[in-house]
Amino acid sequence: MIGRRWRNALKGGLYALFRFGQRFGVDILPRHFYSSIPDIAALSRTNYWRAPLDMIGVAGADIGPQLAFARACGPEQLRLRLADMDLAGYAARENGAAGYNPVDAEFLYFFISTRRPHRVVQVGAGVSTAVILKAAADAGHTLDLICVDPFPTDYLKRCRDGGRIQLVAEPAQTVSRRMLCDLGEGGLLFVDSTHTVKVASEVNRIILDIMPRLVRGAWVHFHDIYFPYDYHRSLFYDPFFPVESSLLHAFLIHNSRYTLRCSLAMLHYAAAGTLRELLPSYRPPANHDGLGDSYDAGELFPSSAWLEVTG
Repeated sequence: MIGRRWRNALKGGLYALFRFGQRFGVDILPRHFYSSIPDIAALSRTNYWRAPLDMIGVAGADIGPQLAFARACGPEQLRLRLADMDLAGYAARENGAAGYNPVDAEFLYFFISTRRPHRVVQVGAGVSTAVILKAAADAGHTLDLICVDPFPTDYLKRCRDGGRIQLVAEPAQTVSRRMLCDLGEGGLLFVDSTHTVKVASEVNRIILDIMPRLVRGAWVHFHDIYFPYDYHRSLFYDPFFPVESSLLHAFLIHNSRYTLRCSLAMLHYAAAGTLRELLPSYRPPANHDGLGDSYDAGELFPSSAWLEVTG
């Protein structure tokens, strides 16, 4: 009993220290096997965790159908158009800051141009919004674009004022379920937010509460998904440790309603040559298993995952 009281007192003291640090924007945490923060020193000394996952039970994980989908989204005339267009530069100038990476931007342009969703709900917006609007305009397609972003850029505010988008400047955690779910067949839920799995996270809400409710024929996009690995490429350089890929992977295993139509990360590892033919900005970055070699290892790495509700 005395030992337990001492342990509880120590936990209480550590928690008080943690709460104190949070007042100043710092998390003070003990290194412990119960912690979800990885032990970087231990990971540096071992390799067993680096193996790619087999994606068993995930519908659409085969590379052949993914390549077919990618080719269908990016026919030759669109590829030629993008080859003469600085799409990422245009979108960054419109937004006033860089963001969504050039390779994923080109595939997003393809998707909007060929699939022509009638409604797009974005959780996280900015550069990708400019890409969506340009693709729709170039295709002569009118869409209903809703941008959920608690910290909207001036560009998003101008788009709202000009009637080009509906801007919801609040966290996705508090947005009505109906707004996030009301896509209809062919609609797109575009997710590029915090990538963080934690209590009260919008990622938890989207995967656990919103996605099971979407109707057949709807589409879902996630950015910064590093299949077939369950860690991000900047693991040894980035002080944040998102595990969105792991939660999404778990959601998809033996899920009869969802099909993975395309993971650009998987195509990078399995068919880099073909991917380079499809996406003008793609230059295969170096790999060390699923790791990059710098803090910005993910910035030019294709990491969009595209899902369709098929059940």
